[in-house]
Amino acid sequence: MNDDQAYSFVFRAILTKDALGRIVPAAPPNDDEDLQFLLAVDALDERFVSDARRMSLVYMTIAAFENSVRELISSTLLEEVGENWWTTCVSDKIQGQVKIRMDEEEKIRWHTHEELIP
Repeated sequence: MNDDQAYSFVFRAILTKDALGRIVPAAPPNDDEDLQFLLAVDALDERFVSDARRMSLVYMTIAAFENSVRELISSTLLEEVGENWWTTCVSDKIQGQVKIRMDEEEKIRWHTHEELIP
């Protein structure tokens, strides 16, 4: 990558960050095609985009599995222990760690927020 390409890439990243800061929180794109346009995916090297798309399937599978297990555990404990299962069954140490994680996640606006506790 030469200097012109590096400057161009960095400049697009700055423009993308600015555009996302103004557009996405107020009105998220309706579909993947709109989001790809906003992010200028077509300006990126297709090899890297292809690799990233393949890895997104791995992420999707892991995230869906984690959310399924989380929901199963929550619903089972709700049924077996009741509405206060979090305070009844989970140690103070774990509750504190989850609180810290939730506070940190709240600061990162691009992350989706998982429901960690009922």
